Amino acid sequence: MGREIITERDVEQAAEKRHREAMGGDLAGGGSHKVPPPARGAIDVPELDSYVRRLLKFIPAEIVGLYIMLSGIARALPDDDFKSGLEWAVFGVLLVATPPYLHRALNVRKVTQLVLSTTAFAVWAFAQGEPFTVIPHQTVLGAVILPLFTLLVAIVKP
Repeated sequence: MGREIITERDVEQAAEKRHREAMGGDLAGGGSHKVPPPARGAIDVPELDSYVRRLLKFIPAEIVGLYIMLSGIARALPDDDFKSGLEWAVFGVLLVATPPYLHRALNVRKVTQLVLSTTAFAVWAFAQGEPFTVIPHQTVLGAVILPLFTLLVAIVKP
């Protein structure tokens, strides 16, 4: 399963491409004979992603896992300005790194998916607590925002 979300439009475009190539409409070498159709199954028509598959593809699991590890290291430090700065730095670097990572490493090209996956990381990190505990009512806000975002994000079809 690739990480880019497959929508109805993606399925239609792949089916049209498969049909065009199967018809062998291109002329080979300027002659009058047609190019033979591609081998059966040569052009895959992707399967439409369900709500659950879209939800899973929106979650940048590798970024979340790295955040858990790095923030855990930071939490082991004594409480001081360095610890707080490191927690904010880890969050900021991973937030900025999420779109290029998804685009380059996982071939996600849809801007909407990149934006929502980056937002998913930010929402998840916020709900975890540090370094966001400086925000009043962070615990309650995180407990409300995370499940609402999770419920609603997969409704979007980029």
